[in-house]
Amino acid sequence: MASSDAGCKEVRTPSPRQCVGFADTIIDRWGRALSYQSAVVGGNLTALVVQLDDARLVGKLLARVAAGDPSVELVAPLARTFDAHGWDTFRGSLTVVIEGKAGETVGRNVRLLDRLCTSGERLTVCRGLTETAVAAIERLDREVVAINWRLRDVNRAQLLTGLSRALVATGQEELLSRFVTRVLADPKTYPLSAHVAALTSLGPWLKTNLKKPCVPVSRWLARCCEQLDELTATEPVAPATSAVRQTFGAIARTARNSRRSSRIRSNEFTGSAFDRTAASTSNIRSRGTGATRSARPNEPAHPRRSSARRTRLRTRRG
Repeated sequence: MASSDAGCKEVRTPSPRQCVGFADTIIDRWGRALSYQSAVVGGNLTALVVQLDDARLVGKLLARVAAGDPSVELVAPLARTFDAHGWDTFRGSLTVVIEGKAGETVGRNVRLLDRLCTSGERLTVCRGLTETAVAAIERLDREVVAINWRLRDVNRAQLLTGLSRALVATGQEELLSRFVTRVLADPKTYPLSAHVAALTSLGPWLKTNLKKPCVPVSRWLARCCEQLDELTATEPVAPATSAVRQTFGAIARTARNSRRSSRIRSNEFTGSAFDRTAASTSNIRSRGTGATRSARPNEPAHPRRSSARRTRLRTRRG
């Protein structure tokens, strides 16, 4: 019996193969419902899969889970996994992620590109990924926000910052020029405030990493300065609200007077009704006590007969 208890208390460490199989099952059963339970779930799953150091499992995580689930944040250790197993191994999976059809994943995808696009072996892969990202963003921008409500939560300033930095880092000046031209021509989706915030955030990084003049960035900055100059070219004029104020003031005074008149009429009606009710009550009480009304208005009512006089009257009648 003791040996049986000892066997029950023994904890067996699962083998790496068992851990990979268990993670494989989780990925197969991963659904979008899990992403809205906790944003931490996806991040933990990514970190655990990276620890298993299985290239096939990492690729499956990217293509099956991260492509459609914005809660799966692609953590920094992924880059080391790509370096260890070769970036070309994950080119297809990363392309599926960047092409994500879900609008809410676009911000996460741009952050991934921003972290990955540096120099070295990954440069070739990152150039292909940035091209895919630009095409995916163009497709999403054509969607109507009223239909795809998740696009409302996309931070356009961060998107401009991350993608522009990735394009500059990978040396794709022509693609950056096309992207800047398109976003400047779409002020409804990318307002001037988003451009100013993006350029302000990019300033310190460009000063450190941009070794030569970049024509698209210069044109982008110049166009934003022109729009700011246009907005401040003339002194702002105070709105002509005097006539509007007078009109609304007259309407408000009329409404107040109307309410006051109705209140007075209501009080008068209530007072007269109260007086009539009180008079009727007094008459009823007077009749109830046996008092008689005088024929004349100023003549007092007859006093009540005494009990002795009523006795004498009864005696005489009898």
